[in-house]
Amino acid sequence: MDKLRGTIISVLNLLDRPVYRTEIVKFVYMIDEMHFRHFGKTVTGLNYMWDNFGPNSIGDAIVNEASELGNLGIINIWMEPNSHGSHSYKYKLNKQDETLTGTLSDVEKYVIRDITCHYKNYTLDELIDASKQTESFKGVNQYEVIKLKKSNKYAELIKSLSIDQEFKEGMQAVTKDIGELDACKN
Repeated sequence: MDKLRGTIISVLNLLDRPVYRTEIVKFVYMIDEMHFRHFGKTVTGLNYMWDNFGPNSIGDAIVNEASELGNLGIINIWMEPNSHGSHSYKYKLNKQDETLTGTLSDVEKYVIRDITCHYKNYTLDELIDASKQTESFKGVNQYEVIKLKKSNKYAELIKSLSIDQEFKEGMQAVTKDIGELDACKN
């Protein structure tokens, strides 16, 4: 679960603001969906289903790991009243944990940054809608498991690039140029 924890920490670090629990779930799902589409595996190792608000990790794994990060003092978690007469949970990074973000590869960090920065200004409802527009979510019924889909058009390219030293060096340069996992630029 270190990669899941590293992903949560990275997203919170990049957003640099309080984040709703549902937001963190959607960000992690879209990161995993994008990574799977291009590389054939998720960053976190999680499986997903369609629950009340679209894609969610089976067994609430994302929420459970975020709660554990809260117990460790790495993130702050609090409740706020919402417009439905209930409460919403919010998360904010308390302190960066390099041991957990260090478990992520350069490519994984790049995908995390790409997805997070792309959707950072979306409202909660827009983010939920975006998560439901992913290729893997299409055709799934509520409460069914989501079968992530790999893009065939990239399969051969990814296979050749994965053994290409020049690609690896280029990815290292790109991740170095964009910063480790600094806040998204506007």
